Amino acid sequence: MARLCVGAPVAPVRIQGAEYTEPAVAAVIRVDLRDLPHPHVWQPGDPIKEIPRRHRRKAVERDAPRPRLDPLLRLQSEGMARFPSRASVTPGLNFDGQGFTGVMPPDTVGDAGPDYFIQAINHDTAGSVCTVYNKSDGSVAAGPFTMKSIHAANVTGGGDPIVLYDEAADRWLLSEFASSANELHIYISQTPNPISGGWYHYMFSTPDFPDYPKYGVWPDAYYVTSNESSPSYYALDRTRMLYGQPATMQRFTTSGLAAFSFQTLTPADVDGSAPPPGAVHIAMRHRDDEAHNAGSNDPSEDYLELFEFSVDWDTPANSTLTGPTSIAVTEFDSHLNGYTAFEGIPQPGTSTTLDPLREPVMWRLQYRNFQSHESLCGSFVTDVDGTDHAGVRWFELRRSGGPWALHDEGTYAPDAHSRWMPSAALDQNGNLAVAYNISSSNEYPGLRYTGRLAGDTAGTLTVPETTIIAGSASQISGTRYGDYAAMSVDPVSGCTFWFTGEYNAADQWSTRVNSFSIDGCGCSPPIPAGLGTAPDGDHRIAVSWSPSSGADSYNVYRVVGPCSQPIYERIGTQVAGTMLVDSNISGIATHSYKVTSYNATDQCESFYSSCVEGATTGPCWEPPLFSGVDSVASTGDDPCALRVTWAAATPQCGGPIVYTVYRDTVSPVQTNSGNVVATCLDSTSVVDRAVAPGVAFHYLVRAEDLAGSGGGPCGGGLVEMNMQTLSGEATGPAFPLFTDDVESGAGAWSVYAGPGDPGGTVPWAVSMARYTSPTRSLFCTNEPSVKDQVVQITAAQSLPAGCTSELMFEHYVDLDDQYDGGVLEYSTDNGTTWFDILAGNGGTVPANANRFTSGAYDWVLESGFGNPLSGRPAWSIWTGDWRTTTVDLTDLAGQSVKFRWRLGSDSDVAWDGWYIDDVVLYGCTPCSQGGYPAYRSTVSWSGSGDPDADDNSDGVWNLAAYFHGVNPIGPLSPAEQAKLPSLESDGTTLTYSFGTSTDSGMVARFAIQTNEHLVDGPWRPILPTPTPQPDGTVEVQIPFSNIMEQLFYRLRITE
Repeated sequence: MARLCVGAPVAPVRIQGAEYTEPAVAAVIRVDLRDLPHPHVWQPGDPIKEIPRRHRRKAVERDAPRPRLDPLLRLQSEGMARFPSRASVTPGLNFDGQGFTGVMPPDTVGDAGPDYFIQAINHDTAGSVCTVYNKSDGSVAAGPFTMKSIHAANVTGGGDPIVLYDEAADRWLLSEFASSANELHIYISQTPNPISGGWYHYMFSTPDFPDYPKYGVWPDAYYVTSNESSPSYYALDRTRMLYGQPATMQRFTTSGLAAFSFQTLTPADVDGSAPPPGAVHIAMRHRDDEAHNAGSNDPSEDYLELFEFSVDWDTPANSTLTGPTSIAVTEFDSHLNGYTAFEGIPQPGTSTTLDPLREPVMWRLQYRNFQSHESLCGSFVTDVDGTDHAGVRWFELRRSGGPWALHDEGTYAPDAHSRWMPSAALDQNGNLAVAYNISSSNEYPGLRYTGRLAGDTAGTLTVPETTIIAGSASQISGTRYGDYAAMSVDPVSGCTFWFTGEYNAADQWSTRVNSFSIDGCGCSPPIPAGLGTAPDGDHRIAVSWSPSSGADSYNVYRVVGPCSQPIYERIGTQVAGTMLVDSNISGIATHSYKVTSYNATDQCESFYSSCVEGATTGPCWEPPLFSGVDSVASTGDDPCALRVTWAAATPQCGGPIVYTVYRDTVSPVQTNSGNVVATCLDSTSVVDRAVAPGVAFHYLVRAEDLAGSGGGPCGGGLVEMNMQTLSGEATGPAFPLFTDDVESGAGAWSVYAGPGDPGGTVPWAVSMARYTSPTRSLFCTNEPSVKDQVVQITAAQSLPAGCTSELMFEHYVDLDDQYDGGVLEYSTDNGTTWFDILAGNGGTVPANANRFTSGAYDWVLESGFGNPLSGRPAWSIWTGDWRTTTVDLTDLAGQSVKFRWRLGSDSDVAWDGWYIDDVVLYGCTPCSQGGYPAYRSTVSWSGSGDPDADDNSDGVWNLAAYFHGVNPIGPLSPAEQAKLPSLESDGTTLTYSFGTSTDSGMVARFAIQTNEHLVDGPWRPILPTPTPQPDGTVEVQIPFSNIMEQLFYRLRITE
């Protein structure tokens, strides 16, 4: 029987035969946009509306992945260290766009044409609002006007605007969905003049509400994607629409992703030259397979998934959708405050966090045809270190006659701030720019950008990060933010980037329009060829190349290691000839070189040449190539231990490689002997059981190449001096403080009216209508009147100090979505005052927007309808199934705490209600200093240190100690027994006896090591090395996590 490869990409499927519509007839509109009425301007005191983000499917609940650093972060940090300003920019315009309209989010979008930049945003009552700006100076050429006012014949506008300039046709496209129907309203300019040249209006009906529509221009169609019950992919007959003729629409749907409840594809949109004849359209999504394929995921890679829509306008039955085609990329992490929450990005001075928009590849997915190759450029958000720290993942795919493949990718998160809501594009030279929002607990939501030259080192953005506009306030009225932004490229110059996005100058958002260009665009010096290297004496390599026509000079770049190394350092600037001698370099080690040509007139540099490697003579002094610590996480079986892992280093001087692990309670970690956890390891992980209660430990790992000479701690080798640090905290073993499955009734609970209840409340009660185990749950009905209904664990719960406790419960939410909802609250003063579970108590408990580790609040309740909980984050959205919520109670450790659940409703619609079941409050036992209490055993062997008595005469004795609990370990296997001399255990001390007193001079030094699994596990030294007693015995206490486990020891004696 065939077996599936674990983590294998999803195989593409070809579907033939598209859904299609009857032709939509265009309305021909003669209008001057300057004559349209201006919409209502929001004033303080006017209502504020938060638009719901639509959940289309029940997401599969996933645990948070194991925290780890994004593997691409170090490329960026090292690249910036070596190229702090390789690329530069020329700023253009930077001005405020349209202002707050009373609705969140604004869905800011815009595009540049030959003369104008058109921006569109959401409006609270009028759908989408547009303003046309002059590109020359940013002045208003027309507007603001509502999109629906272009066509005065009873057209409704609902928002989610799109603005696109169709470069090939020299036309404009505007779009929004309807406010009360499943419709897309599309406006196509009749001429290149969007202001007075007239428009065609099309209305296409869709089978489901076309939420979050995104458009892409392609030669054979306008392609549209949307968030529907299944992700939808539409084609609109572009050719007929450009002429105002009746036009049809075709549709395919794709399968969803398991962990997302909101999801959509992103369509490719052409800039510059048209795709090759017959090229089919492409849409994309990203797949974090730890989230969407848990259990069959590949831990070494994630994927970009491509779908191809081949449309046949004459015969829709011949149209096809093929996909997904999976492109492997470096691991990323979509878990930002879970996989479905609308909150997660912190702001200063508030517990309100902002929507991370983890689900889509962000607008736009730009397509360019460079003739030598085709390119797709895009970006999305990722958690860069497992702490809900958002960074920008950018990428470029290329195709040169064959299939699409990853060309370049990187992650940008240079500090503790979160960066998200990105939009990326390439100019005509292939230089990349990406702009994004930035926010953190000490940085208000603002806008910045960075970028890179097309020939820059892979994985790096070399344009210095530039502030478009700094935020000066937090958004506290709701969590919805941005939804999307737009980066476009000027179709005239092919070099100027135009960006528009949201920022906060007050609680009410603002928008910004910004333009800039990366210097050197439009200039393409020839790429040098004919590179060669040759030794030029000890510690010298001569690098040569052929002259390039039109080059004024050359720049030479070097990296230590093979050509595959990513970060090249410039060692020669504007070299006049065609040779450079690289001197004072290490012998033996490989050095790799690239050369660029430089045009002094236009001050621009060519792409890198191909790479050439070389080596020279003399001693080797290059440390190993090493990326440092990779992860610090629980071992999974011992809650009082942390497993530290790292990727293997590459020796430059021949190896072998060994590792030293340091631990500290502060960062950066001090590399002194007192902070050594383990040293001289030849493995790539270590389990640290010497943890202290309630302390976050920081770890640093250094690699040492024993073939070199550099004074390393193990063999005087060469040590790589990285400062990469990761932290972790052991939790202590969990045990239940409180548990109730409601099967014995509600005796542990109190029910009462909340502070916002007007009276006559229907109390919580035991129900048999819905439950998770076995037949009962707590239930409160959702009344069509103002209610505030409370159920509380009666007794206060004492949470242990020095470790993490956790509250977990199952619940089923069937309420009036967005208007009615439930919250969890706590009290630390025996019920006198109560606080939301995410809030602080004004004293010892801080606010923490990340207390939910799963099943977080899913909505901010609408204001203005009388709900006592209005304006608060809550559980409100029906998902059709039970959900699990877990709450990290670390901040409440050592407190006596009461917990209650409140259901608030307004005076409108009644639904079923809120069910709660299987409530468990887990406490913990603080980890003992040094791990669990040490159990001891006596071990001895024959020979008393005689080298002839060891098992293979290498000076190493392998022995085993049994630590007996209620279920003693069984006997060793024959293969294991063959490795051991004699052994015995009396359960009191671990004693090694060897002849230091009787065989004088035989033992020069020794080390004792332990291994949980003799065959496959790493040996870990026992530190500090014990001192022999006068009678030749050594007594050691060994901490371990399970008194039923078998530990192996070995004694290494060096004469």
